[in-house]
This record gives sequence, structure tokens and C-alpha cells, in this order.
Amino acid sequence: AAGQTPDDEATRIAGGIRAVLAGDSDTYVREYECTGKDGPRWFVLRAARFAGAGPARVVVQHQEVTVQRAAEADARFRGRLLDAVGAAVVALDAEGIVTSWNHGAEQLYGWTGEEVLGRPAQAFFCPGLAAEQTDAMLEAIRSRGRWEGQVELRRRDASTFQAYVRNAVLHDATGAASGFVGVAVDITEQLHNERLLRSARDYLHAVASSIPEGLCT
Repeated sequence: AAGQTPDDEATRIAGGIRAVLAGDSDTYVREYECTGKDGPRWFVLRAARFAGAGPARVVVQHQEVTVQRAAEADARFRGRLLDAVGAAVVALDAEGIVTSWNHGAEQLYGWTGEEVLGRPAQAFFCPGLAAEQTDAMLEAIRSRGRWEGQVELRRRDASTFQAYVRNAVLHDATGAASGFVGVAVDITEQLHNERLLRSARDYLHAVASSIPEGLCT
């Protein structure tokens, strides 16, 4: 904590272990930060009562979690960044069940995380893609580990919109495929603007082509 010295931290941890030894608590867990020459490092200390044979009455486990903390911080930053640009980020397990649903997904699709988590994704925002498009997606994901392109998706109010989607395979600690993550952005306005631009170009071309050559000399 801010303003706390190493001695303060040691005192706090010692007090927690003494509480376990005295039987006032079954477990004690403390995560703390140490600053070294390479920067801050994070550790977790766990103490638990031991009821087995022998003189030991408490088992203490000490683990460095610096890498995990950095990964979590990076994930939170990326999540906030994607939220800021309005991107919907959805994670699914291998069976297509929603396991993560960010604020951008709530904004884009209209369902809250509480309504969607633990349920099949197909029931919410995929209105039934053409079989050939679905097959192309799955084949690309199987062969290259990702797929990206334009698809039509559905909101809670049943309205549909064009989105640019990127899907990628998620892997577990052993490297095996464990699910999927998809990032989607609504491109309806972009497509509308492109159509307007094409129409304007076509109109100007038609007007220019209809002007007699004599007026241009």
C-alpha cells in the first residue's frame, strides 16, 4: 500500500500467520509488492492451518506473481482501450458458450454480461450465417488460427448491422485450443459513407460527361 514500509508489511504478515497459529483463522493470504533494482515485483503469501502429525501447525506458501500481475494489467488496459473505441470483445469456450462479454459488447449488441455469460453465443448475435460463410470461417480458424471479415450480426432488438469481425483461437496452458475470442466493430456508417461517396462520384462523372465540349474550350 502507498506509504507503507517493508517493516509495516512484515508486521502485517507476521500478525496474519500468528492468527493462524493461534487458531483464530484457518487461512491467511496476503499479496504485496517489493521494489528491487529491476522495478516492482509482486508476491503472494498463503498460510493455512496444518492438522496432521508432527510439530508443524501452519503451512506457508510463498509465490511470485509479477508476470501474472503484468499480464492482468495489460489485459485490463487492452480492455479499456477496446471499450474506448467501441469494439465488442466476446470470448467463447470450445462449445461456443460465452465466457467473457465486455462493455463494448453490451453497447453494440444490447445484452448485458449477466444475461449472456454461460449461454450459447449463437442464441444472441449470430442470425444464421450462410453455410458457406460459416464453413469458410471454421476452416480458416482451424488452418490459420484466425478469421476476419465482414458479416451481418444482430442486436437485442432484432435489428441487424454490418460488422467487421476478427476471430482467433484461444489456447490453454498446454497449448491446446480451449475456445475463441472475437472482436467486432459496427461498420454500418462507414459503408453508408462509402455508398454516398460512390454516388457523388457517379453523379459528377455523369454531369461532366453531359457538358458539351465547346463549353470547356
